[in-house]
Amino acid sequence: MLTVGSAAAGGYDAGEILRSTEGNGWAIKLEVGDRLLIRNVSQTASETERHRFALADLYVGFPLHPLDGGGPIGPWQFTFFDEGIYVISDAHKHGKALIAVGDVDLGGYTPVTYILDEIRVRDAAFELRMGDVAVWGYDAGSRVRTDKVDGVTITINVGDKLVFPDGITAGGSNSDTHKFNLDVLNLAVDLPPGTDSNPGIEFTFDKAGTYPIYDSTHPSGHGTDFLIVVNPEPSGAPLPVTYILDEVRVRDGAFELRMGDVALWGYDAGSRVRSDKVDEIRVFLNAGDKLVFPDGITAGGSNDTTNHFSLDVLSLNVELPPGTDSNPGIEFLFEEAGTYQVYDSSDPTNAKGKFVIYVKDATALPATYILDEVRVRDGAFELRMGDVALWGYDAGSRVRSDKVDAIRVVLNAGDKLVFPDGITAGGSNDTTNYFSLDVLSLNVELPPGTDSNPGIEFKFDEAGVYPVYDSSDPTNAKGKFWIIVL
Repeated sequence: MLTVGSAAAGGYDAGEILRSTEGNGWAIKLEVGDRLLIRNVSQTASETERHRFALADLYVGFPLHPLDGGGPIGPWQFTFFDEGIYVISDAHKHGKALIAVGDVDLGGYTPVTYILDEIRVRDAAFELRMGDVAVWGYDAGSRVRTDKVDGVTITINVGDKLVFPDGITAGGSNSDTHKFNLDVLNLAVDLPPGTDSNPGIEFTFDKAGTYPIYDSTHPSGHGTDFLIVVNPEPSGAPLPVTYILDEVRVRDGAFELRMGDVALWGYDAGSRVRSDKVDEIRVFLNAGDKLVFPDGITAGGSNDTTNHFSLDVLSLNVELPPGTDSNPGIEFLFEEAGTYQVYDSSDPTNAKGKFVIYVKDATALPATYILDEVRVRDGAFELRMGDVALWGYDAGSRVRSDKVDAIRVVLNAGDKLVFPDGITAGGSNDTTNYFSLDVLSLNVELPPGTDSNPGIEFKFDEAGVYPVYDSSDPTNAKGKFWIIVL
């Protein structure tokens, strides 16, 4: 909670009280060179949780609870000479509290314009003609008909725009006059056979809702539903976060991530996470986030050989003779979404284990990925890809868990996987296997040669690491298959 002093400041009125958990939170607005004076920082006396006042970009972190040796602080002042957004944080969730210095973008959603082709009304169907980009699971240039699919759905956000250069048209072979109705936009377009109308028409929606397109003259004569689903405007990409850890130590047989003062990604504050003791070290970020290692990248003094710290996306290949302390204060900034592996370029067998940094595009709309099938063999899972290369796997390839260190499918929450050929079992299998995925309560029994669940869809609503496994294979001899939802 921010209480403004006796004079207006930072963009707020004198005496104004603001809460970071209400609305879009608060941001103190300053110019470069301004000094900020905070007379008192404390936590509520009745509060039992242990809080901190932290500004990671300034290396500030004051404990506020007596159990941590802390208490109220103040006055605290700082002069800001660098433009930027400084996030006030704690180990607990407190909404959005910022100090914005200079001409900076405080985030917010940027509406999207989707340029399609047209909507054609036929005697027995609505036909959505796509533009040059695949979206909503429909291919670029495709013609999606309500009598051929189980409903046509366009999903957008408030403020987004749909543009139809060729407008709303009627098939030349139609035998009846039809109507294009979209009540929320007060549209009721008469369409005699062969009509071309409203070229360049644009649809923009100011309110969230589900809006049907229909024909009031033939209300049940066009197959399945045609819906435009408008979601509330997203809050935009989360503001970039700076994570201050401790160091990365490279040992002869492992990477060791030494954590900072805050628990993150399932690792305790102050812990030492070794790649030879876990399946893989996983760091989860959003594009724009930063990792800071005050103690840098180091090599164990007991090492027998020179190792390397390699991270291709940042063009890093740091040579580390035994006992080296290098790059104190090094910062890693990840500007694009992707899956980035830390490795040792002098260790071609990757004997140190896995250390992976997963970076999410927090602005992406939910996506539907159409693959082929998952085949379960006696000794492996086999992911059969669809027509598009994804996650580093070629289109049409067959990725086996006994041939790679792990099958990794990386999604955002809300994404969907579709397997037209379902979940199958190899005809040459000698035993019954299982396809198990606990988050979706799946435990599919697969006798040799089984074809099951054609068209099955997996939708993941929450972030997490979800292993695919065989419940009849307690030793996990098939290898690793992870669905990683960011």
